[in-house]
Amino acid sequence: MGSFPILIPSAEEFFRILDLAEKRQFEAEVFLAEEGYYENSVEKHKIGLLGEWGAWKWLYGEEGLRGVYWEADSGVEDWPDLRISVDYEQRVGVEVKTWRLENWQKWGRSLPVEQYPLLCRRSTLVIWCAVLRLRAENRHAVQIMGWNWLAEMPQKANITSMHGQSSCLIYQLHEKAIRSPKELVQILKKERARLLGR
Repeated sequence: MGSFPILIPSAEEFFRILDLAEKRQFEAEVFLAEEGYYENSVEKHKIGLLGEWGAWKWLYGEEGLRGVYWEADSGVEDWPDLRISVDYEQRVGVEVKTWRLENWQKWGRSLPVEQYPLLCRRSTLVIWCAVLRLRAENRHAVQIMGWNWLAEMPQKANITSMHGQSSCLIYQLHEKAIRSPKELVQILKKERARLLGR
């Protein structure tokens, strides 16, 4: 798995993620989904939230970028998954997209075409994650696969079927086009130092 960061939630963190997944599913059933979003199951919300937690934990905990905020339970629909405050004022919106590791090759590195304009309005970049099951320990781990500026997504759509759901159009990057996790950390730390005059 190379130098990709891998993070494992504690039992307490995992149960919080499950609670949030159930909350998101309940909200999806009560309110109409935002245009461009398909309705997820609790399991899919869980995978998505694991990725959001992993991206936050990686930047905030592992790399010490303290101005990183996870918005999972903010209650504000138009906020990005993460916000990064590089100088405690300017904030960068971050989208986090996550798949099971076994689905990464086929479905990973992609964004639904209908979601793309909304994501570009609220976020600047996307972090790609994969979730793997540690069967021996009966736990989940999150692997940070890389990231990209949203502007780098190809504007040529592919047609795919999302696990038996209705077909949808997606933009998908080639694996070779993904930027390394290390590069994002370097950019953020350099920008923070510049803005704070260090």
